[in-house]
Amino acid sequence: MDPGVQVDKILYALGSSGKYQRIQLALCFLFTLENSFHLIAAVYIGYRPSYQCQDINTTAYLQRHDHNNISDINVQYDKCKINIFVNSSDSEYQYTEGCLNGYSYDIPDDRSTVTEVERSELAKTMIMLGQAVGAVIFSPIADSFLDESLRWLVANGKRDQTEKVLKKACRMNNVSYESVTENVLLSKEINIIALEETHELNPGKENGLKKEKVERYTVFTLLKHKRILLGSVVLWIAWITNTLTYYGLMLTTSKLSGDRFLNNVIASLAEYPAVILQQSLINRIGRKSTLVIFHGIAGVSLVLATVCTTYGSEYSWLPILGTVFSFVGRFAITGSFSTVFLYTPELYPTNLRNVGLGMASTVARAGSMMSPFAITLAEYISWGPAAVFATMNVIVTISLLTLPETMGRELPTTITELKDWYKDKGGHGTKAKH
Repeated sequence: MDPGVQVDKILYALGSSGKYQRIQLALCFLFTLENSFHLIAAVYIGYRPSYQCQDINTTAYLQRHDHNNISDINVQYDKCKINIFVNSSDSEYQYTEGCLNGYSYDIPDDRSTVTEVERSELAKTMIMLGQAVGAVIFSPIADSFLDESLRWLVANGKRDQTEKVLKKACRMNNVSYESVTENVLLSKEINIIALEETHELNPGKENGLKKEKVERYTVFTLLKHKRILLGSVVLWIAWITNTLTYYGLMLTTSKLSGDRFLNNVIASLAEYPAVILQQSLINRIGRKSTLVIFHGIAGVSLVLATVCTTYGSEYSWLPILGTVFSFVGRFAITGSFSTVFLYTPELYPTNLRNVGLGMASTVARAGSMMSPFAITLAEYISWGPAAVFATMNVIVTISLLTLPETMGRELPTTITELKDWYKDKGGHGTKAKH
C-alpha cells in the first residue's frame, strides 16, 4: 500500500483549514515576522546619501605649501579626493589630496547612522550572514514549538509520535479520530514503509506485521544520484538568483528616481498582489510554469529598467519609467521567491525533503550576502545591478524547463519515484486523489 496516498487520505479527513492548521500557521508567522524588521531597517540605517569631501581652508593650505602671489585657485571636491589647481604669476600647480576634513553629506540628519559610507555594504552583508548563523542555532528551538510533519513521521516509522500528533489534530479540529483512520490501516501505514527496490524487511513483533528498515538520506545522497544532483543544481541557481535579485532590488530602492521612503513603501506593497497571483497560478498552471513566468517577467522588466537607466540623462521621463520597471521586477521576484519555497521540497522524496530544502536555502545565502554590493556596483555602473539581475533571471527561466511538474501529483516517497518524475517532466502520471 502506497504510504503517500494513505497520508493524503488522513490529511483530507482532518480538513484543510481547521483550528490545528491555523495555530501551526500562526506560529510560523510569529517566528518569521521579526526577520522583516532587520532586513527593511538596513535600507534606511545603511542608506548611502550623496556626499563629497568636506571643504578645506584654501588659504591655510596654500600657506603650508609656501605659495605667494596667487592669481587664481580652483578647488574641485570629489567623493574620495580633492583636486586643487593653483595659478601663480610664474607657474601652475596641481595638488590631489584625500578628504582632509572628512565628508560632507547632503542629508545632515543621516550623519548619526552613516559615518563610514564605504562600510555600509559590509554591515548589510553581516546581517545576511547573521541570518544564516541564526538559522543553525535557533531553528531547533523554534521547532520545539511546532509539531513534526505527519508525512515525515510515517515515512520514518514513528508510530507513537504519529498517533500523538494525529490525536491532537483531531481533538483541535473537532474530528473523530476513528473517522480519520477508518479504512486507512494506520498501523500498517506506520510500520510498512515503501522504500526502493533494495529494501530490507524485518519480522515485526506487533500485530504480526513486518517492520521495514528506514533508509536515512544525507547531503551525500544528493551527490550520489546524477539526475537528482543536476536537478538540485538548477534549484540552487534559482535560489541564488531569487535571493540576489530580491534583496538587491530591496536595498537599491533608495537609488531609484523619486523619494526613497515612498519608493520603499510602493515596492513593499507590490509584494501583496504578487503573492495573491502566485497562489492563484500554482494550482492552475503548475509550480514550474508559475516559476518560469515570474522569472521571465523579472528578467524582461529589469532589462527595460537597465535601458531606462542607461539613457536616463537624455530624457527626463526615462528614470521614472525605470523606477516603474524596477517595481515590476520586485513584484515578479516576490512571486518567484514564494513559488520556489513551495516547489523545492516537492522535488525530493520524503526523507530527503528537509535535506534538499535546507541545502538550497544554505546555498542561497551566497546570493543574499552578495546583494548589498549591488549598491557599490551602481556607484560605478548605474545600469550594472539590473543587468546582472536580468541575466540571471533569464538563465534560470531556461534551466527550469529541465525540471518536472509537481502539481496534482503524489509527493515522491523514494528516490526511484523521483527519478521516474524526471522521465515524465510534462507532469503526467499518478494524480493526487481528493
